[in-house]
Amino acid sequence: MQRKTHAALADMDAGAFHYRVANIGTDDGLAFATKHGASYTTLLLFDGEGNLSRRIEGETPRNMLRAAFLAHIAAE
Repeated sequence: MQRKTHAALADMDAGAFHYRVANIGTDDGLAFATKHGASYTTLLLFDGEGNLSRRIEGETPRNMLRAAFLAHIAAE
């Protein structure tokens, strides 16, 4: 998922997204994932206020990720 996410974000405006990876192998990362109901292959999109606005689960093609990112930006 990380590779496809990086690829989908590569041709977008660098300032449009802030991308972070929660390492579920750490206590903090696991707590974050648990709080948001995220598993190993889950991408969470948050609005500018820090509220969860969308969840993408499982392997997702790059073009679908890009479309989701563009829709997320448009909603802001």
